[in-house]
Amino acid sequence: MRAVPDVSIVVVSYNGRTVLARCLEAIRAASAGLVSETIVVDNASRDGSAELVAARFPEMRSIANRDNVGFGRANNQAFVVARGRYLLLLNPDTEAEPDAIRALVRFAHANPRAGVVGGRLAYPDGRHQHSAFRFPDWQQALLGFFDNVVPLDSRPNGRYAPARYERPFVAEHLLGACLLIRREALDQVGAFDPRYFMYFEETDLCARMRKAGWLNLYTPDARVRHISAGTTTAVKEQMSVQFHRSQAIFYRDHRGLAGYATLKAIVWVGIGYRLARSVRAYARGRIGAALLRERLVGYWRILWF
Repeated sequence: MRAVPDVSIVVVSYNGRTVLARCLEAIRAASAGLVSETIVVDNASRDGSAELVAARFPEMRSIANRDNVGFGRANNQAFVVARGRYLLLLNPDTEAEPDAIRALVRFAHANPRAGVVGGRLAYPDGRHQHSAFRFPDWQQALLGFFDNVVPLDSRPNGRYAPARYERPFVAEHLLGACLLIRREALDQVGAFDPRYFMYFEETDLCARMRKAGWLNLYTPDARVRHISAGTTTAVKEQMSVQFHRSQAIFYRDHRGLAGYATLKAIVWVGIGYRLARSVRAYARGRIGAALLRERLVGYWRILWF
């Protein structure tokens, strides 16, 4: 009989062939010394990502979807077949440093109340990247529209102070780019909610973990480089719509009817501000008619989520 893996590593890929190759090479090195398996779920990429995995990483299990089913659903597909005691989610635009995966597993093993564990993320140039956050609130929702009021990297925007990242701490929620999940905890609270196509999946999972009595923990010992938004920046307007759709679902589920109504009031104000800026940019020739139309359609959809 095959040994039960210490960890099942899951990578969901979508049109990220170049970064995916580096991610999987890093996983090979970082999983040495562990009983592990790697599952790559391809969300109908058109750049040969699935073929790359088959040709260069034959030891890794591959699931090729005919359609892009979203981040949460794709991970859920891997959860069904994964056999590990822990499940490690890594974005395809991440590169785990040599001891990162072992450090995550060691830390989770030493903290049996940990439902999920996140590591230390850094941009490719070594700059600190936030991987732990406070749960979304109305202040964050408002500042998301008026992003020049306070720095993005600040407490009002749900960030912890950079100094906190030097030691382990209990976070409210952790980024899904590098997220170790205890199988026992996942079986108790359930997998990703399939209503989230992209964004807020891990936020919702961490909220459910906390409600069930598990801890969401961060450790600085697991270091991972993360390009961040490596496969989504090319479709910025569509991703904005997906963000607000997922945000609305989260607030309905976790803030109640009154909380959701407050969010929608903020969204109407924020969309009005964005609309005025876009119309002015078009009038001054800074954006074209096609982009303006795309934004108008997006704004209309956002208002009615």
